[in-house]
Amino acid sequence: MNTEQANRMRNDKGFIAALDQSGGSTPKALKLYGIEESAYDGDDEMFDLIHQMRSRIITSPSFGGDRVLGAILSRMESCGVRAIPFKGPVLAAQIYGDANLRVSNDIDILVRRRDARAATEALAPLGFRPECGLGGAQGAALLCFYCELGLSRPDDGTLVEIQWALVPWHYGFKWDFPDAFDRASTVKADGAVFPALPPEELLLALCIHGTKHRWERLLWVCDVAWLVSSEKDLDWDRALSIASAAGGLGALFLGLRLARDFFRVDLPDGVRSRVRTGPGLDRLVGEVRRHLFEEGAMPSTLPVKMLFFLRARERRMDRIAFAVKTLLNAFLVVRRPVEMPRSLMPLYFMTRPLSLAAKHGIPILARHAGRSTA
Repeated sequence: MNTEQANRMRNDKGFIAALDQSGGSTPKALKLYGIEESAYDGDDEMFDLIHQMRSRIITSPSFGGDRVLGAILSRMESCGVRAIPFKGPVLAAQIYGDANLRVSNDIDILVRRRDARAATEALAPLGFRPECGLGGAQGAALLCFYCELGLSRPDDGTLVEIQWALVPWHYGFKWDFPDAFDRASTVKADGAVFPALPPEELLLALCIHGTKHRWERLLWVCDVAWLVSSEKDLDWDRALSIASAAGGLGALFLGLRLARDFFRVDLPDGVRSRVRTGPGLDRLVGEVRRHLFEEGAMPSTLPVKMLFFLRARERRMDRIAFAVKTLLNAFLVVRRPVEMPRSLMPLYFMTRPLSLAAKHGIPILARHAGRSTA
């Protein structure tokens, strides 16, 4: 990379955002779109399908942000649900000043946890159908242990994700946007005005999201860099207070360190001193650098991402809690909520162990029985 190219990546507004569109949840987006993982073989075919879906979104007049997103927010407001769009064109307009610099696979909407059911019901008249219901034991489990619910509209393939938290419960973040709805700012995108996360909450959200996915995309670092550079009124004391209360200082400092190292972002003195040194932080930054810029780097597996996130936690108790909750999550919480009446909620936690026993235990017993009779 020559000096001119490096300067363009560092200084041209939205340059990396235009090159590296978000696709961290590509398999899930395709599944909501009606394409199962068995329908493609490998990353090449997967990205060909996602390109076709994005092309349809770009060329479809019915997907314009001022139409679908406006209709969604209007419908939620009429049902008493306060909502804030997140990521996609609203994020691009908020950070880069141009909603066209991002093409999203779906529309992400933040709501309060207590409003998730009402938000899902509010979108039913618009033709959106949830991937699973929020009633009964499965609904209670979904709201407790998960962070989002996908909805799709079969007529045009529009995808919506209702989010009530940034990450699932076992990540251990005590933050459900408590002040975001009262302090929400506004942003103009596609000719309409939408609510947006306050910059302090947005900064933490971007850093948590990037750390959760091991900062696999340079775009995510670019988002943090441009937010910090463009938001002159960012309240750093409030940003640090929110991150500390949520247990997210490690993710915040990692995101800021990456923005400083990759894009020469100027940080306040009190923040700069905290992201400058530290062997743990240095190792994480080096790992991200190698993954992003070295040839032949493979996509991160889920265990690698989880270990990275564990190492990014700033407090020992947070790391211990994350490890314990992750183990409990693996053995007790089903990956897809099981439909059953709420009165049978205690039985919900037996479905995962029984499923694991059926999947792994029965074949082992069968092989053992076969050897015994041989």
